Amino acid sequence: MLLLLQVPADCFELLYRLGQKTEIYDRVKVEYFAPYLMKEGTVQRVQIFPEGGGGAAEQDGSATTAPTAIHVIERFRHRKDRMVAREAFPENSRLEYKRHWYS
Repeated sequence: MLLLLQVPADCFELLYRLGQKTEIYDRVKVEYFAPYLMKEGTVQRVQIFPEGGGGAAEQDGSATTAPTAIHVIERFRHRKDRMVAREAFPENSRLEYKRHWYS
């Protein structure tokens, strides 16, 4: 006999307070999202900033212009098209898609 496990929706919010968690390092900003929170299935976003260009640690809202990331990595779960990751290089306007976990 197979029993269904039912998890209340509010338990997903307990994973990350308000469904989102942000960690800021010297040149890197890492954002975590609860499953099913983001429309396109994003569960993690990593933004890497240039050296000496006002990195992620200086993003306290007091700067007039936000620094532009040089590398953005997004990881997904539960997507219909089974894409698991996307890498973007905004300086070159280049995107790379990874559709399977082994690629």
